[in-house]
Amino acid sequence: MYEFKESTLRQNQDYFKQYVEMLGVGIDSFQEEHILKSRVFSIYVRGIYQGYFAFCENVFEIKDFTVLTQFVLDQKALMHSQLIFKKILEEYKIISSFVSSADEVFLSLSMDFHKSVTMQAYMFIDGQVAVRNPEFPKNYIVPAKEEDFPLIQRLSKNYFDFLLAPEKKGKFQLFILEKNRTILGFGLLEDGEIMNKTKSLGIYTIEEHRKKGVGRSIMMYLKDLCYEQGYYPLTGCNWYNENSKNTLESAGFISKSRLYKVEFTDELQWVSI
Repeated sequence: MYEFKESTLRQNQDYFKQYVEMLGVGIDSFQEEHILKSRVFSIYVRGIYQGYFAFCENVFEIKDFTVLTQFVLDQKALMHSQLIFKKILEEYKIISSFVSSADEVFLSLSMDFHKSVTMQAYMFIDGQVAVRNPEFPKNYIVPAKEEDFPLIQRLSKNYFDFLLAPEKKGKFQLFILEKNRTILGFGLLEDGEIMNKTKSLGIYTIEEHRKKGVGRSIMMYLKDLCYEQGYYPLTGCNWYNENSKNTLESAGFISKSRLYKVEFTDELQWVSI
């Protein structure tokens, strides 16, 4: 009755387009990375193509940690959704899902079968609200050069390690905030691939210079730069990072949605990840 055939996002582009439009709030670089690394399968109900799902294997480089990243089903087939979802979990040994609170059907089904839920991240968009001026002027912030990367890595304690992945090459730009020849922090702009009119923003403030408005100033500069280049800014932070959340909100960003990690097992080795 239910059949799954391995395919690609391109082969499911009509449903994929619906998925992107439905999210509305955008897909930041963390979520996008796992979607693009996923295996994709088209869903057939009684031989009729009705949607697709995707899962990412060995997430966080942990063997057998398989995470469902997308579930898109035609409305005409929603009465079959629980049975299809259950079959996917069992057949492909899915441990968890990464699901946005904006993704109503995927979140509902994940909760139907959940053992536990962990808040993964806050997802932020520009709130288009007036905020106070940045603490540091934009002329303090300059694009980093390729030869600056080892220094950036050392000062950020390897925070930007993920940019070394081959698929990241040529798809990001780092920035340095420097005052009186002292480096205070770094900014990051990443190109959106799924939503190619967006860019994901990131910041890192050197520890001894925190709570001075460094991260906030960088974020406001990057946001303005996005608009100047014709892109919409997106960002996010780990749910437990209250300082980052406060910084983003003070720079005019708001969070309407969350990214959850929903567990489909109560085995401690997976729940503790």
